[in-house]
Amino acid sequence: MCIRDRYLVAAQEKDLKVWDLSTGSFLFEIKNAHADRIFTVAISPDNTKIFTGSADGYINMWNMSRRYKVIAYYSQNDKAYSLALTSNNRYLIYIQGDYENSFLGIYDLSDQKQIQKEYFNINLFNLFLSRDNKHLVTSNQDNVITLYEPSLEQLKEDIQQTPDAVDNKYSLSA
Repeated sequence: MCIRDRYLVAAQEKDLKVWDLSTGSFLFEIKNAHADRIFTVAISPDNTKIFTGSADGYINMWNMSRRYKVIAYYSQNDKAYSLALTSNNRYLIYIQGDYENSFLGIYDLSDQKQIQKEYFNINLFNLFLSRDNKHLVTSNQDNVITLYEPSLEQLKEDIQQTPDAVDNKYSLSA
């Protein structure tokens, strides 16, 4: 589920549903948006696109006003667990993986190409990017929350390193 401004986007199994919170009205549904269960949804900061990630290995970008799929990015047999977008709508940051390993990736939406991908020997589940793009937070299967505080450009360089080598990073354990 995701709320941005006046929109609420939620997934129910393979279907995507959208509401307008300012009026309380149901706007639309996309049936069978994925071949398998949808794990994560995100709305672009400009409210024009919806992103979905699924157990089918696809991350899809949907045009919100016309309700059609714009881009489908496939990662071989890796479930898409979490998505975040930069405030300028330029980069999609995502976590994909299986039950033992995962990777954090950055996809350039303007050039429509992956620009970064880093593997971890642990299953990352969630990520959150602050609205000012200054903080990225991830959580993993060992209940560790990691806070990255670099710029996006620095983040692209940092995630190439092992997690212990990243500067400006703090880990918390729950």
